[in-house]
Amino acid sequence: MSGFLREGSYAVADLEFDEREVLAGVCRDVASLLDEDPEDNPHWSEHPLPVPEDPAVLRLLPVGSHDAQAAQEYRRLTELDLRSEKARRLLNLAEQLESDQRWQVEQPHVLDVAAALTDVRLVLAARLRIEDEAQEEQLFGRLESAPDQLPAELRWLATLYILLGFLEESLLQVFDA
Repeated sequence: MSGFLREGSYAVADLEFDEREVLAGVCRDVASLLDEDPEDNPHWSEHPLPVPEDPAVLRLLPVGSHDAQAAQEYRRLTELDLRSEKARRLLNLAEQLESDQRWQVEQPHVLDVAAALTDVRLVLAARLRIEDEAQEEQLFGRLESAPDQLPAELRWLATLYILLGFLEESLLQVFDA
């Protein structure tokens, strides 16, 4: 795997087939957490929507205000659009990863791809219980110094979290987005 490099109007990353398949599958998994078909979505709800119970979904769709009534109204007016947009970006990225030999991102699509990668990282951070930079650094330190002492699932999630951060950073640096 390599980070993104610029080739004309594209940012290009070389990933092995298995790497692309894993990333596409994770994108689809995160989209399924949103339980949303981007093609069949009203823009807002007539009724209040509950705050998501899953901490990972709550990271994707956070509370919009400290004021409970304002937060509820914000969620009612925006959540369906947010779910749809996030799911659309994630599914588009999965399709691109599954269909291309090389991961090529045209400049106009850089921010959509970066947003999808961020959403996957937010879900991974919730699953890893990363709340701040100190916890992130602590996990990275454990992964670097004693990886065999971490459970395999935690090691895999942490490695994926780091790789996605690397890919997102290199993508944004290509076009200084």
